[in-house]
Amino acid sequence: IQAGDQVKVDFDTGIITDLTTGKTDGTVTPGGMVEVTGSKIKCLNADGSGIGHFRLYNEGESAEEVKVLGVNDPSKIIFIFPTGLLAGNYRLEIETYFASGNSLLKNPRTLVCPVPLKVE
Repeated sequence: IQAGDQVKVDFDTGIITDLTTGKTDGTVTPGGMVEVTGSKIKCLNADGSGIGHFRLYNEGESAEEVKVLGVNDPSKIIFIFPTGLLAGNYRLEIETYFASGNSLLKNPRTLVCPVPLKVE
């Protein structure tokens, strides 16, 4: 890895919960709230503001950016799953500068959710 290269790692996810149905198998409801738990998953920009980049990739690698997070904590993120997405599996990626506490990374890291999010 060279300086400035971005590192992609699976994050240690606890549970992905569709708060509309209560399902924890990765199935999500478009327009419904989804809770993601894990370790050090807070989504921040380089200056510690905003939400960094929170993206959903479909099987064709087309990305949908989620611009608003209801909860953005180190161990929990809650967001509204976008409407209008086709049925299929989606990969969640969180690009963040968050390290821990008030510490920020010099270069972003991309956390890849190991559980695919499924729209039926």
